[in-house]
Amino acid sequence: MAKKVYEEANIAAIAQKIRDKAEIDTTYTTAEMPNGIDEVYEKGYTKGKSEGGSSGSNKLAQFIDRTVTEIMAEDLAGVTEIGVSAFSGCYKLTSVAIPNNITLIGANAFSGCRNIKGVYIDDIASWCNKTFGYSGGVTGIGSTNPSAVAKGKLYVNGVLLTELVLDGDKINEVSAGAFMYNEDLKRLIISGNPQLSQFSFDNSGLESIDLGTEITKIDRVFSDCKKLTSIEIPNSVTSIVDYAFFNCVNLAKARIGNGVETIGNNAFRNCSALTDIYIDKPEGSITGAPWGAPNSPTIHWNTPLPTEE
Repeated sequence: MAKKVYEEANIAAIAQKIRDKAEIDTTYTTAEMPNGIDEVYEKGYTKGKSEGGSSGSNKLAQFIDRTVTEIMAEDLAGVTEIGVSAFSGCYKLTSVAIPNNITLIGANAFSGCRNIKGVYIDDIASWCNKTFGYSGGVTGIGSTNPSAVAKGKLYVNGVLLTELVLDGDKINEVSAGAFMYNEDLKRLIISGNPQLSQFSFDNSGLESIDLGTEITKIDRVFSDCKKLTSIEIPNSVTSIVDYAFFNCVNLAKARIGNGVETIGNNAFRNCSALTDIYIDKPEGSITGAPWGAPNSPTIHWNTPLPTEE
């Protein structure tokens, strides 16, 4: 991309035009940039220091043109971080491409971008490893991850993601919030023992989850998965943390293997449809039953997991 900069005096004028929702002045000239801004690029964004973030020529600090409609991969060439609130208020933005070179998306980077219709990536492993620097706890991811803002609409090599296969040999970790609010994602299949960070699938559209045979811990990963009706926890799992399945309001049956040693007291809190919990452990060996489930589900102790034919 050809590098061009606005004259210093024009920065304030551009900001005023944005506030007035007028057209951006596209007169370019070379000049020294004020306030830590390194460069203003041809499409109207700055590189340099953003509020609450680090500085550097590889950081997209702020888009100036709030009327932009699409962000293409080439627009972010050479950028590794999208700064805090970088695209905040780009209400006309409908399409976002996030290339593999982006490793961090700052808090509230896409706040107010309510018209995003598609987020485009070409490598699922790269997406799983990105850091979503959310603020304000779990709700902040909704304005940081562009796919969360779009309630899904994550396209991998042009195909809408509805089924995700996680191979622990290739993907070691799924970052916090990576698939949060992704209503299009219906099925998850896991092999190996990847680390699932908290909220990685929170509020998603998951209907089917296959945890494989090697995963060892269920963190607060699947809370608010309201379309999930059943779950089977393999024998490899030793710990199910507090709020692991919080507010999975349509979860009716849970089957838990013989390897579990601890279950958080609120693991099934607000799971109002839960009627049966099958667990392959002696009665009373795991304290806290029914682990937050509100309607006194039946606990079936000493019940092995179904054997696959």
